[in-house]
Amino acid sequence: MPRIRWFMLVLGIGILIPAIFRGDIRHALIAFSIGLAYGLLIDFVGTQLILLWEYAGHRWVYIMITLPCWGAFSMAINLPWDWIKNPWLAFPIVAIGLFACLELPNLKTRSWTYSVPLWLVAIGWIPLVLSFRGIYVLLLHFLN
Repeated sequence: MPRIRWFMLVLGIGILIPAIFRGDIRHALIAFSIGLAYGLLIDFVGTQLILLWEYAGHRWVYIMITLPCWGAFSMAINLPWDWIKNPWLAFPIVAIGLFACLELPNLKTRSWTYSVPLWLVAIGWIPLVLSFRGIYVLLLHFLN
């Protein structure tokens, strides 16, 4: 069941609403677009090349739900990080918060399953979050 992915879409909307009120719609669209493109790449590598995880459900679920979730995931990393401003505070809040909201409930729902232990997944979240943030910052730098 894709329950966690539905939650991620709701979280994306929850991030988008304050972004609109703060006048950050441009940044939200940039973060969402990065999430779509980079998430597709991460999924291809993780599910097709090195087989780190697999999704439950049908292919249409992936296309209709999971890809937009990567966009929401990118927004959930980058917009709160911008709002917090202090990167030494933003990183642990964002990384631990998203890990707790996504990976821990997934232990029960099994919307996706890993072929590696959870401790390795947790360590993998460090480069995952930092790479989404790095791409976002670089893209904003080149667009301004």
